[in-house]
Amino acid sequence: ARIDLAFVHALHDSADTRDPIGSRGFESIARDITSLGSNTFLVLLVLFATVLLGLLQRTGAAALLFTTTTTALLFNALVKLFIDRPRPDFTSVTVMAETSSFPSSHAMLSSVVLLLLAAIAGRECANRTAVAVLMAGAIALTVLIGTTRIYLGAHWPSDVLVGWVLGSAWVLLALKLSETPRPPE
Repeated sequence: ARIDLAFVHALHDSADTRDPIGSRGFESIARDITSLGSNTFLVLLVLFATVLLGLLQRTGAAALLFTTTTTALLFNALVKLFIDRPRPDFTSVTVMAETSSFPSSHAMLSSVVLLLLAAIAGRECANRTAVAVLMAGAIALTVLIGTTRIYLGAHWPSDVLVGWVLGSAWVLLALKLSETPRPPE
C-alpha cells in the first residue's frame, strides 16, 4: 500500500491530488489512450474481429477470441465484486470510474484482447519478424493503457500490475487449451 501511494502521489500535483502532473494536452493524450482499454471499445473490437474471422472461415479462432474475452470479462467482474477495493482519491476529474479498483479492467481486458488478437494473427503469419513486431505492438499498447490508468489516478499500480498478470495468464491458458488434442471422431 505504501508503494502504491508513493507512486500515485508522485504523479499528481501536491496542491490538487486530482490533477495529474504535466500539461492539459498530455492529460488529454492519456485519456485518449486509456479509452482504448474501455470495455466499450474492447467489446466492439472483439465483435468486429469475431465477425471478420468468421467471414474468413477461421471459426476456431473466432470462437477462441469470443469465448476467451467473454470469460475474462466475467472473471474480472467477479473479482472486482469479491475484492471491492476502493479507487484512489487521486482520480482525475475528467475520468469516470464506476466499479471497484481491483483488478484494473482496462489492464486485464486490454491484455486479453490485444495479446490474443496478436497471437491469432501470428498463427496466420509465416514472417517471424512481422509476428514479433505485432506482439511487441500489442504489449506496448497494453502497457500504455495500464500506465494511463495510474497516471489519471483511476487505479493503484498494484491494480494494473495484477490486471496485466491475470490478462496475460488468461491468454496463455486459452492458447494452451486451444492446442489440446481432440479425441478422434
